[in-house]
Amino acid sequence: MDKKRTLPLAWLPLWLLLLGACTRSASSPLAIPSLQPTPSPTPAAVPYPLALASTWIYDYRAYSASQQAAWIVTETIIKSDQQIVLLIATVQRTARLIDGQPDQSLPNIPKDETFWYILRGGELYRQTGHLNPSDLSQNTSLELFFPPESVPCWYLAESLGPLQKGESGCRTVNTYLPSYETVSGSFKNCLELITPFLSGNELAIFCPHIGFVAGKYEHLGDVFGYEFKLLGYSLPEP
Repeated sequence: MDKKRTLPLAWLPLWLLLLGACTRSASSPLAIPSLQPTPSPTPAAVPYPLALASTWIYDYRAYSASQQAAWIVTETIIKSDQQIVLLIATVQRTARLIDGQPDQSLPNIPKDETFWYILRGGELYRQTGHLNPSDLSQNTSLELFFPPESVPCWYLAESLGPLQKGESGCRTVNTYLPSYETVSGSFKNCLELITPFLSGNELAIFCPHIGFVAGKYEHLGDVFGYEFKLLGYSLPEP
């Protein structure tokens, strides 16, 4: 039997315990902390856990001026394929509505889907629709680039280039976080990532060897956006 690192989820519904997580309670809300940048060690390859059966559970909330709703979103790696220069992880995402009765006019509704993480050295791509690792220009976003300090920023989509910090769609490290607290625990050496868009900034917190633990977006014009935070996770030991 594979050994696993598990994070407790005592206050979650019992059905979540089927994922093999344990229990822990905490009270810190989702927040994008304001800390001064500090040096953070970053390896050459993206430190994102992509082993088979890795699972992340999120509280995800979307809102607009007239409605809001909440979901439990679960992402599980159902296949992990190591190739010569690539690691391809197939991720199954499910969204379970737990609060609200949103109609289809609500932006940013999470959906059940399958997507792929494609790891190529210091680049972690996310591909949707259908898998085509030979073409990373279609339906693909460059989620992470390591080491991040080696470039001014990186574009989520190749069509948005060239690299220029502050330009729309060019993601960069906004702050190095020595630690970051969520209800799922305390994580070390995290990165606050910011992706500017004309409509508003997208923020995400990435913690090495854990994954994305929080994020938010708020539209600058019309009132709508989303917010997510990690509730629990289950990661096989390497």
